[in-house]
Amino acid sequence: MANLPSNRTKLNTAIANQQPSIVASSQANREALIEAYDTIDLLNQKADSLVAGGLLVPFPPDFQSRQAIINGNFDIWQRGTSFTGLNGFSADRWTIQFDGTLAADVSRQSITPGQTDVPNEPTYYHRINVTSVGTGTRVGIQQRIEDVRTFAGKKVTHTFWIRSNRTGLNVRKDIYLQNFGSGGSTQVSATTGQSQSLAANVWTPITFTATLPSISGKTVGANSYLAFEIRCLTPQTGDVIDIAQVSINEGSSALPFQSRPIADELMLCQRYYEKSYAYGTAPGTAISNGCVQSTSLTTFLLTRNDVGFRVNKRVQPTMTIYSTQNGTVGSSTEITSGGTFVADRAVTATAVESSFSVGASAGAFTANNFQRFHWTADAEL
Repeated sequence: MANLPSNRTKLNTAIANQQPSIVASSQANREALIEAYDTIDLLNQKADSLVAGGLLVPFPPDFQSRQAIINGNFDIWQRGTSFTGLNGFSADRWTIQFDGTLAADVSRQSITPGQTDVPNEPTYYHRINVTSVGTGTRVGIQQRIEDVRTFAGKKVTHTFWIRSNRTGLNVRKDIYLQNFGSGGSTQVSATTGQSQSLAANVWTPITFTATLPSISGKTVGANSYLAFEIRCLTPQTGDVIDIAQVSINEGSSALPFQSRPIADELMLCQRYYEKSYAYGTAPGTAISNGCVQSTSLTTFLLTRNDVGFRVNKRVQPTMTIYSTQNGTVGSSTEITSGGTFVADRAVTATAVESSFSVGASAGAFTANNFQRFHWTADAEL
């Protein structure tokens, strides 16, 4: 934007040169064009001033370059909002990471509206409570960004906010992993060993810029990814670690955090994980609200056999079916036409990226009774 010729100058030059594609057909139109161009010039000058003063960073051309992390604001929690001894996913797209025999509980925590410690008015943050450090030497969270080609050979900047209840907790600032998928090249760790010590009970912004390795000469297999990890070193039993507002963007400057609309964020998450339960209901809950209900056409076939996903999955997902009666995995709940519970019936599910079907072995169902079940579809990396 800087040092661009004035649009008024360009218009006058065009008129002087009698360029018919630009010359206005009347004096009034000419003046209207000049006024519009003057407005554009003014906006460009203001933008130049803001960029020069470090107050504005021009956006990259695509949104992934703007923000590659999904659910960086920790708004989406389809699997539940509180986990004991977690060893897997917590908030959507985020997994707990640790080594040894460390044990930790994870929960969603609310941020007080109007607080000024973390900018942009986030609603929630992610909490790790180390209940037993055991032989563990690290704990944190990780997100796998689809396709190892993402940001390969490019400079990226990440920012997150973190808080500890203990002075001296060390946070690594530079954990990136390039995983080339099944049949691909060996995983590359792009780290420099830089860390930062935290003060107690203070929200601290961590910003770090790194150049990711090129993937030239590498073999990329199925399900490749770029992983970003927030890692805390030498944790202690009783450590409480809070994380908020995570972002990664292309370039050497951290762009202002920009949250997506909740509906858009949920759809991005559902490409990797979706459930039939109500949004606030954890999978495995004994409840029929929102379930799939179908009539047993025969002793093994349902009248409603195919169920479509709201969002097509990344790959064919792993399906889990739950009984509505008691949450039993791999079972549907059979009831009579009058609503009386009969039994849990063993079922299997077969999925493609857009839908799945459910069936049973011959003799498993009672013809003309109802079958009810909930489901989850997992296509995570």
